[in-house]
Amino acid sequence: MQKARFVVGPCMVFLEVRRNAPRNERNAVVCKSQIEWGSVLFAGLPPDEASERRILALQAYIDESGTGGKNSPENIFVLSGFVTNVREWNRFSSEWRDCLNSAPKIYGGFHMNKWAKQYDAEKRDEKLAILARIITDHAEGSIDSIIDNDDYKQIAAGMVPREIDSPYFFAFHHLIARFCDDCVHRGITERVKIAFDTNLIFGLKAKKWYQIVRDIAPISHRRILPVEPTFEDDLDALPLQAADMLAYLRTHRLNRHKKEFQWLEQQLDGIRHIPCQVLTANRIANIVKGQYQNQITPRLLIKWRDRFGLIDGV
Repeated sequence: MQKARFVVGPCMVFLEVRRNAPRNERNAVVCKSQIEWGSVLFAGLPPDEASERRILALQAYIDESGTGGKNSPENIFVLSGFVTNVREWNRFSSEWRDCLNSAPKIYGGFHMNKWAKQYDAEKRDEKLAILARIITDHAEGSIDSIIDNDDYKQIAAGMVPREIDSPYFFAFHHLIARFCDDCVHRGITERVKIAFDTNLIFGLKAKKWYQIVRDIAPISHRRILPVEPTFEDDLDALPLQAADMLAYLRTHRLNRHKKEFQWLEQQLDGIRHIPCQVLTANRIANIVKGQYQNQITPRLLIKWRDRFGLIDGV
């Protein structure tokens, strides 16, 4: 999978310093200066305005080799993330970094899939409990978008334009739409910031899909959605490591039916959950026959064809 790095604002030298550091030291170097992740994302905004902006740190966790059929252990696809304001993300990042650097030290950033295999289960769980507490102390909401790949293939495959004919697009769109619904419901009117991990399974398509999501979004959503999403490496944007934990826990339970980390998932479920229903077979059918057929007009198809080279209709 192609990996990309996007440099935001006035921190090029800062990122170069970390890039040249040995990988096993990167946790210690991240945010060594006083430039924190949230303030970098909102560089140039007045401090009082930037501190109240919302950021959705989004992480997708899935094994690409495990989406082939009902017998696959990874047939359900999950997108998960946390949301809070910049001030809290800054506090979170400081505490998270300190925890990673404390014994037993986590090198190369936190990835739940690797840490779950830690041989000393007692020390592992103690560390996980501390990390979960840091998340619950600072995140104001969590969100998931869940879809069964086989349900999608049976109901929606071939029924939508080729450019969006993917269960990953459905999950991607559904999560963004529900996040915006929640913001509108709570009276948030400023533009939010949405950050994706550069290693999303659908990779470079995410930027193209995001423009399509904005095109078919209601006006109330377009008012708060950024013109472009942000793509970050989870070694730089520490909230993405927290989102990785949540996504892993969801897939671990839904795909493998294991309860090993049920206690940890329950701890994180104490955070307010932004309503985002599982994309069941019936909901997928309703989206295809109702929402997409009404929203995807011939004019939009022409626009997408010109912008993305789309040639198929609905």
